[in-house]
Amino acid sequence: MVLAAFRDIAKARGMAKVAADAGVQRESLYKSLNKGAKPRFETIVKVASALGVRMVIEVNPSYAPLPEEAKRAVRAARKTASGTTTRKPRPKAKTGPAVKSEQPAGSRGTRKAHRESEEEALA
Repeated sequence: MVLAAFRDIAKARGMAKVAADAGVQRESLYKSLNKGAKPRFETIVKVASALGVRMVIEVNPSYAPLPEEAKRAVRAARKTASGTTTRKPRPKAKTGPAVKSEQPAGSRGTRKAHRESEEEALA
């Protein structure tokens, strides 16, 4: 319904001028305002601005938010629907005692030098 109104206003003002003001191609504007089109919200906002229309979205004051239990149920249903399940934590890797390197902090050696220093530390 809004798109039909925008289409009528745009045709009355001139599609080329409205398209230029909205920053979209004229052909794209025709496609966006065609019956059955599904334009992006960004395009609707641009066209509305070019037409001098201010759109306001308000929350209905009589809307009652869901209780916490219902919110949890909705989240759980979404997880099961998407196939997302809770993963088990990975077991920690078993490592031996820490071995201190004899290299000064910040020095970078080759793999061979590192391996040799580890062998010396273990010996």
